Amino acid sequence: MMRKLFCALGGAIAALTLAACGVASSGAASVACANLAHHTPTVHLLSIAMVSAQDGWAVGGLGETAYDPASRGLLLAYSNGRWQDAPQSALTAHTYLYALTMLSASEGWAVGVAPSGSLILHFNGVSWQEQPVSKAAGDPTLKSVAMLSSTQGWAVGATQILRYSQGAWTRMMNPTSAPLNSIAAISSQDAWAVGGQGTILHFDGTRWDSVPSPTSQPLLSVSMLSATHGWASGNRGTLLEYSKGRWSIVPTRRTWAITSVVFTSPTEGWALGAGGLMLRYQNGVWQDGDCATNLDIRAVSLISADEGWAVGDDGLILHESQGHWQTYAATDILCAMNGNE
Repeated sequence: MMRKLFCALGGAIAALTLAACGVASSGAASVACANLAHHTPTVHLLSIAMVSAQDGWAVGGLGETAYDPASRGLLLAYSNGRWQDAPQSALTAHTYLYALTMLSASEGWAVGVAPSGSLILHFNGVSWQEQPVSKAAGDPTLKSVAMLSSTQGWAVGATQILRYSQGAWTRMMNPTSAPLNSIAAISSQDAWAVGGQGTILHFDGTRWDSVPSPTSQPLLSVSMLSATHGWASGNRGTLLEYSKGRWSIVPTRRTWAITSVVFTSPTEGWALGAGGLMLRYQNGVWQDGDCATNLDIRAVSLISADEGWAVGDDGLILHESQGHWQTYAATDILCAMNGNE
């Protein structure tokens, strides 16, 4: 039953959301699949990493959380112009993937949670393999991963901070009890993490320390352009900029969460979020982007200033070209997962 995903619903959702925004769909027409289930699990796509215009991955899960009776982690691969389900032996019942990063087409990392504890997967160019990690004292869920190279990287989630070095993942001291949601690494001596209650942490090469935050809103995403310039986003339209050694609030006049902020250069970027929120940054100014959906967008990956992909709730996949976002025909993926192409 769990594999019989909402093939018919995917097209209907796309059509309804686009109609609500007053824009046309780009091929997200309803797809008729045989043997549809009457009850299907929710599909959440929570992270995406594009290696190029022809190659990328997205992760998430079936079910609302890993504790949902119908849950399992989800990996989608983009190749030859199509997104397809890529089942892995490590993604058993009650697993869930929250984030991934790709170093190249033949190496990547994904993190989440499994019944046994924190879940870390490594892609070797052929398959995703589970990696050993020590048991967490509390919530084992990992929410974000950032790799500097094949031999150095970080992962965070709940109150955990994990460092990858010399072929192993080890835990580091966390100076806060707030849950951590996102991490960005600039070098082996410089990294940032953000989380609940406006928490901002900085790693100076030796240890992690809390730094002053101008907000108490939960922060969901951090993106660093350099050691001296970066952005973070969070609940209730919170957007922060790091410049001249401090974080400051950038007014957005938005009340919904900004779940992902990503840049291709200091003058080009996007902030996407709940309810289909889209803000585009160009030459020092944030402006409204397309109204391509009213579903919650969870993550975005930019290939260039002119192309990107985003994912979100209810199996949402969006493609951006020349500044315009359109819904990808996710029904193709869902039907293929159900064995009905």
